[in-house]
Amino acid sequence: MNGDSLLTAPIVFYSVGGATTNANEYGVSVEVNNSPIQSGDVVGNYRFNYKGLVTLQPAETNSPAEKPLIDYLNPSNLNGNGLYGMAAGTNGVPGVDRVAGLASAELPFFKVLPTQVVSYGTYDVAADPDQVRLTPSAKILPEPKAIQNQYREYTKDLTTSLGEAGFKLTYNGSKFEIMPVDQKAVNLLKAGDSQKNVELASKALFAGFSEMGLVLEDLDGIYIHMNPETGRSFRS
Repeated sequence: MNGDSLLTAPIVFYSVGGATTNANEYGVSVEVNNSPIQSGDVVGNYRFNYKGLVTLQPAETNSPAEKPLIDYLNPSNLNGNGLYGMAAGTNGVPGVDRVAGLASAELPFFKVLPTQVVSYGTYDVAADPDQVRLTPSAKILPEPKAIQNQYREYTKDLTTSLGEAGFKLTYNGSKFEIMPVDQKAVNLLKAGDSQKNVELASKALFAGFSEMGLVLEDLDGIYIHMNPETGRSFRS
């Protein structure tokens, strides 16, 4: 019109306008050359007429699943689905006489070296009063970023099919860490590295549940340290 080209014609921008009396419905807002206009206004060679409504559909929100509230003294009051059980006999930690947790959870496992953390993969972890079972999962979970709000430490001799050695088990409110206490334990970790130390990790987790008072829902990641001092210097 009158010599206009695509380079000189008015620039029109449509957006959602003010709300109407109907839920989720809004008017149409129009700007020409970065200035708001009303329907019927003339800008340059053009009169702009527009009408209509915009309907916005609220996004669906999924509420996070509630964690079971487990009262191990009164298992009839479980809120949700969980696993409950009492450990038999004395386990050496005053006031801790239970193995309780979620029936199953997926957790990332990591191998900690002096200068890096290597993923061991993600495992389905199932805990019951007698054992902890680890099964490889197809998922890939990242390192946890949960808040570290406590510290527990426990030293335990762990026995696997490859031998027996002492390990320090720690928990900081998010991460469960397994650290060798001497060279014998380091050698046991090296021997089990090709199998990603799954057997050792299951033994350590069982001690965490039955002797440190942890439950499966407490854990966000499992870290297996290949050297005795790696944990304090590299992962402070």
